[in-house]
Amino acid sequence: MLSMSRGAYIQIFSEFFPVIAFFAAGQLFSFMTAAIILIATTLLSLLVSLINIGKIPVMPIFSGSIVFIFGGLTLYLDQPDFLIFADTFYFFSLAAIIAFFFWRKKHFLEHMFDMTFAMKSK
Repeated sequence: MLSMSRGAYIQIFSEFFPVIAFFAAGQLFSFMTAAIILIATTLLSLLVSLINIGKIPVMPIFSGSIVFIFGGLTLYLDQPDFLIFADTFYFFSLAAIIAFFFWRKKHFLEHMFDMTFAMKSK
């Protein structure tokens, strides 16, 4: 049986809770209200990680930054396209980062998922 540390559960929570809250809010409220809830729950999840683990892992910092930037642009410009585009930017930038480190023969995934998965380079 696979056992996960407390930190792994907290990191998974910090990644998925804001998304679930965003989709639930999107069904109940306007897109702009759902965007506010996404930003607020992302901030909350990062604070929970910081309090419980003592640091914020790499992936939540990366995804949180994208949520804050594109969510902020969505709210400031009253244009939902920015938050919709955030997924595309997230996946392309993540692929570029992984490809760069792969090309340099570095193991970036080990650092990226440090507390979620037991990944060690050999």
